[in-house]
Amino acid sequence: MRRLPFLLSGEEECHNDELLAYAILLYEKIVTEAEYQVRLDALFLAHPETFGRALTEVLKGYYAKCPDIRSFGSKMYSL
Repeated sequence: MRRLPFLLSGEEECHNDELLAYAILLYEKIVTEAEYQVRLDALFLAHPETFGRALTEVLKGYYAKCPDIRSFGSKMYSL
């Protein structure tokens, strides 16, 4: 698994692995979006600082590559 730009504890990596597993299951339509959302919310509420850092790092990169602010704003609204 590719390491994020900051160091994660073992517990944080387990949560990230679980989130990745749910994302894959959602992509393959094995779990519903509602099930994925429930798990995402639970993981975020348990460790908001971890997922906040990870989300911010990814969004910084996306923003830097985004062709226009409206496109970026639309994606952020979707989140």
